[in-house]
Order: sequence, then C-alpha cells, then structure tokens
Amino acid sequence: MPGGTLEKDEDYLTCLKREAFEETGLFVSPTKKVGTFYNKQQNDQQIVYCSQIVGGELIISGPETNELKFFSIYKLPLNLIPHRRMQIKLALKNLPPLQQNIRDNFLVQLFKHQKKS
Repeated sequence: MPGGTLEKDEDYLTCLKREAFEETGLFVSPTKKVGTFYNKQQNDQQIVYCSQIVGGELIISGPETNELKFFSIYKLPLNLIPHRRMQIKLALKNLPPLQQNIRDNFLVQLFKHQKKS
C-alpha cells in the first residue's frame, strides 16, 4: 500500500494520488475512506482510503519500492506496517469511516527499543 507524508499546503486526496503515482506509476481515484488511525506513541496519523486504478502503468519508480504485487487477502506479506492487516480487513467491510487510536504491539515496541540501543 503506497503511503507518505503531506507536502506543504497539500490536501489528503492530492497527497493520496501523488504518493500512489510516485510509488507505483498508477493514477488512482479514491472511492472510500476507511478511516483515520492515530498512534500517539509514534506521533503518527494514518488516513486510509480505498482507491480505483484509473490509468498509468505499473512501474517500480524509486528507492522505496523494490517490487510491486497484488496479494490475496488470505496471503498478505508478514512484514506489513503495523496495523495494516487490520486496516485492509476494515476496507473490505461496508462500514462508515473510523477514527481509531492504535498502539504498537509489544514486539514492535521491543524491536524499536533494540534498534535505538
């Protein structure tokens, strides 16, 4: 799932389209907001949308992307960003957009602590 950071004076939907194109070469149109997820420990906010591909060509276009694939919901990669699996499952449900606080699980906290040491 492409992701990134808002640029100065950029709105969320413009950021979504820019990041998707920069990381995949695809033009997308957002179809549904899944939710806004806050991680106070990391001072991080993730705004997750479902999008439809409307053009472009799938390419590897930068140092952030080594490989591009589509995955079955039943065979998602193990090394997903924390909480991404839950966000994908929520996207598949017909729910109104959520606002949810999230926390890193114990293993993620331990890994980050070890990395700092």
